[in-house]
This record gives sequence, C-alpha cells and structure tokens, in this order.
Amino acid sequence: MIRALLLDLDNTLYPESSAMGNGFSRRIIKFVADFLHVDEEEAVGLRRLNLTRFGTTFEWLKQSCGLTDEESFFKAVHPEYEVEEVEKDPLLRDFLLSLNLPLLLLTNAPSIHAERMLKHLNVFDIFSGVYDLNWNKGIGKPHASGFLNPLADAGFSPQETLFLDDNPKYVLGYRAVGGIPVLVDEFGRHSDFIRKEGIYSVTSVYKLPSLGLAGVFPGS
Repeated sequence: MIRALLLDLDNTLYPESSAMGNGFSRRIIKFVADFLHVDEEEAVGLRRLNLTRFGTTFEWLKQSCGLTDEESFFKAVHPEYEVEEVEKDPLLRDFLLSLNLPLLLLTNAPSIHAERMLKHLNVFDIFSGVYDLNWNKGIGKPHASGFLNPLADAGFSPQETLFLDDNPKYVLGYRAVGGIPVLVDEFGRHSDFIRKEGIYSVTSVYKLPSLGLAGVFPGS
C-alpha cells in the first residue's frame, strides 16, 4: 500500500534536457579542478572514479580531499542565476496535486538550491517535507540513513513510500532499504540496467500514472 511519494529534485521534477544539467556539470568540474589544482580533464576523471565510492562530489571532497569551506562549494555550484537554466512548468503543480498523495522531497543538493528551485517551479508549498543535504548532515543518497532518516521524520516507511529519482545508484540504494524505486530515464540510457534489476522506469514524472500500480494513482 503506497501512502506517500518521495521525489528527487534535479532531472526529476524538471527534465534532464534542461540547460541546468550542462550548467551544473560545468560549475562542479571547474570547482573540482580549482580545488585540487588540476586541469578540467583530470577533474572529470577523478570525479568519475570517486563517485563509485561516494554518494556525491561534495561528500568525496569533504571526506577525502580536505574540503572544509562548504559555503564556497555550494555558492560555486549553485549560483543564484541557476534558476534561469530551467523553464517554468505551468502544469507541474496541478499534476503533482492530482496524484493525491503526501509529497516528500529528497535531494543531495543544499537547502538553498532546493528552496530556490521548488519556488521557481511553484511547488515549494505542496511538499510536506523537504529533505536536503544540509538536513541529512552532508550524508544523503544512496546511504541508508539518507533515506531512512527523512522517512522516519515524515512518519512513513520505505515499504509504503514510492521513490522517484534519475540516478541508478540511488534507486538501488532505496531498494536496499526495502522501498520501491522508480528510475527517471528521459533518454533511455539505462534500459539494460532496468531489465537486469527489474526496476520500474518512466521517461518523466508525468508518466508515473502509466506504471499501472493498482490503486496508487487516480484511475490506476
């Protein structure tokens, strides 16, 4: 019995094809290169290698590379102008409300980014809980605590909460704690993973009702 929805923010509530993806990648690679005093090509390789062991770039830099100035990282990666990279979606608010379930947000971004983007998308006030990287004390998805602590705070269990995210590593993390995940795969890049793992998938948040989960969404 699904009683709540746990939703990722970036590339989930808005499409990966927005300009935000490229903008974020450019900013985070520049920060890594500057912080580690390497060129950007090497920064790309180091980040890719270490994200197999850490949930986020922030976690990697903090735990293994001596990052202590958290504010400088977040300001560099999430500048105020970032909202200009995502088009407003006039349909999103009504669609999410039509799902008729409590909405929780879980993001590995900081609170300033989460609030800024949710307000830009005109959905900030419809979420009963917003759990960002600051709330999770810097340890978010795919760590078990990154899921279990927010759900405990909201009063739901993984077994009764459907989770939607665009990162295969994060959906596997959610399944490992007993929850039901759905992968957002806008471009169909993860079809082999989806078949192998038996994971639900959609190309957009708007496709959630098409999963055919009986009794979960109106009309299903």
